[in-house]
Amino acid sequence: MQLSPGLWEGISSDKMSYQVLEITEKGQHRFISAKLTNGFKNGIVYSFHDQQVKCSSSECIVDVAHPQRSDELLRLILTPYLDEYFTVLHIHRDQNGRPVLTEHYRLSKQTKKSTVRRFLDARLEQLKKLKPASEGEMDGVWIGVMNSSEGSADMVLLEFYSQQMSIITRYINGTEYTHVATFKPEDVSKRGEHFLIRATHPIKDSNRELTLHRNGDNFIEGYWSDSLRGQITYAGSFRLYHLGK
Repeated sequence: MQLSPGLWEGISSDKMSYQVLEITEKGQHRFISAKLTNGFKNGIVYSFHDQQVKCSSSECIVDVAHPQRSDELLRLILTPYLDEYFTVLHIHRDQNGRPVLTEHYRLSKQTKKSTVRRFLDARLEQLKKLKPASEGEMDGVWIGVMNSSEGSADMVLLEFYSQQMSIITRYINGTEYTHVATFKPEDVSKRGEHFLIRATHPIKDSNRELTLHRNGDNFIEGYWSDSLRGQITYAGSFRLYHLGK
């Protein structure tokens, strides 16, 4: 097994961050961890070379030091699943090699620009103009992670407006595709602290339903469900954080 040149991307739901692994033919590589909850304002770039990658017949191990903290080491253990993605065990270690924090996630092959780069190219100017949400107010732009019932994780952006059309976008990890749903104020009904939404779906005889629950001022929890003729075709739960200055 070896790490072939290319780009892989995935989401750590535990730390709400996008992870991008870039392997080059020149032997100088990068691992980038970018924070979702503030619109990728903060990130860490780990640089490493071929000598820091050790592969066996079943896995590859990358050992690299933290770029700002000399007492913190990062180990990535990557195991392939067919040709679809890597299952990653992400281990933060102290200077003595002892594990401090461990995460699991998938890295899918991306043949185009990374999702982070495409998102920033399209949304950077909008992000600069955002303001914090008022206490108890739903209106605003929210970002977070969708975890599907099948185990995948995708980025989600919700643009919620009580007086006009709202949009929720799911960025399909490892591709350049998005699933977009729109809904009008009259499509939203409130039951206690929950918002129930019937969103548009482009396919005939299909339904797309959302449930939102604002949990404090900082984040929203929700559920996304697609169905075709009464049969569930996609289901996922998500947590979104407000984007603002």
